[in-house]
Amino acid sequence: MHGVIGREPNWSLTPRRKLQKDQQPSPEETALIDEATAAITAWADTTGIGLLDVLQSAALTLLLSGRASLRLFVPPGRVATDADGSMVIPDAPDLETALGYLFLSLPTPDAAGIITDPDTQSKAGVYVYQPEGKAQQAEVSYVDDQGLTVLAIVDGDTTAGVALDIGRRLWLHELVAPVLFTESIRRLQDQLNLALTMQGRNVIQGGFLERIILGGQMPGEWVQDATAPGLCPARRSLGPARPITSWVRRSVISSAT
Repeated sequence: MHGVIGREPNWSLTPRRKLQKDQQPSPEETALIDEATAAITAWADTTGIGLLDVLQSAALTLLLSGRASLRLFVPPGRVATDADGSMVIPDAPDLETALGYLFLSLPTPDAAGIITDPDTQSKAGVYVYQPEGKAQQAEVSYVDDQGLTVLAIVDGDTTAGVALDIGRRLWLHELVAPVLFTESIRRLQDQLNLALTMQGRNVIQGGFLERIILGGQMPGEWVQDATAPGLCPARRSLGPARPITSWVRRSVISSAT
């Protein structure tokens, strides 16, 4: 992971139109690229999203679960609702201010992902969450017939949304790759964990010897003496390779430590 995104990745902007070989952007395009580059750099540095941390966490999640999702969102507190229930994002005087409404998060794999409609093969990004003190909600992002990206918030029977022209892109991006830790690797790790657990147990048992006899009695002989009847303890010899004899219900148990 650190070999790929150990440091913040280098990035650059280019015009959407296809450039010919050795062709450079026009002066107007260059000015827009410089403005966007400065705005995005300031956004990543000042919004506190921790761009590198999010990307590294996404790569780690991708290796562990086989997929990871990156979600761009506008916090609910910065979104207004008009009379017909549609969400409205306030206008911004410049690009840097507009980017200040955007934040980046890494949902858990079980809460977000890209789904494909089997009939149309259209893709949609889905993020399910539960606000504090409210019922579960779903955030659905898809491209409509006009080519606009729709962001809909489904809350029970209520749906609020906004449609924006962002180049037919979704608000959710999903990464997919084979998992690093396969089933065979996990089984080997389980065996290693068991071996390390038994190693500590064997060290304790071998280094701190003790004998525990349940339901038994001390070695000795029963005597029928009118003055002191009962068990007469026998002399015990302890140490390596010396047996311990105990009587349990008239049966002899012999063991050696």
